[in-house]
Amino acid sequence: MFSPREVQVLAGITRGKSNKELATDLGLSEMAVKTHVHRVLTRAGKSPNRAAVVSWGYRNGYLQGLSKEKTEADVPKMTNRELEVLQGVVHGWDNAYIGRRIFLTEDTIKTYVRRLFKKWGADNRAHLTALAWQAGVARESWWETPAAPEFVKGIPSVPIELPAGHACPTCGSVVARVVLQSETTEATGQEITEMESDSG
Repeated sequence: MFSPREVQVLAGITRGKSNKELATDLGLSEMAVKTHVHRVLTRAGKSPNRAAVVSWGYRNGYLQGLSKEKTEADVPKMTNRELEVLQGVVHGWDNAYIGRRIFLTEDTIKTYVRRLFKKWGADNRAHLTALAWQAGVARESWWETPAAPEFVKGIPSVPIELPAGHACPTCGSVVARVVLQSETTEATGQEITEMESDSG
């Protein structure tokens, strides 16, 4: 389905590379890279969403051979809400749509996304999506119940560790190793003001 060059571009997108960085890495012009990126997104049916095409690549086996930057042991502690936002990012949803689904403002979602970038060491949404797949947090079952991560629903707000292959005691879902920490506070207007003003 993809040419060798397009596979290289897809791998670069997965690493969070910009068109300029891809051009440097591949020895191409930015215009040529832009064309290849467009072809990759279009052929995957995900244009113009890079995060969605990364998930598509993992779900369809195109990225399974890519070396991992994260493993299950590297999964950062996340609150229930951060996991909900992460699922939205992995689906390729924008901040406004994620906010509508979980009843938060777009600015609050931006705050959560920036927190996720920092916790995961991700450069952008496509990179965050790739790291979540590599670490076993993102998984196929998320597409069966896209409204919200099932293993988040009903879990008490106390620290709990779910090892790989362990069934959640609340919903019965078998999950990857995820460490949940108590959600003690929601993002507030003050927190949003104090955050850096990148786009998230």
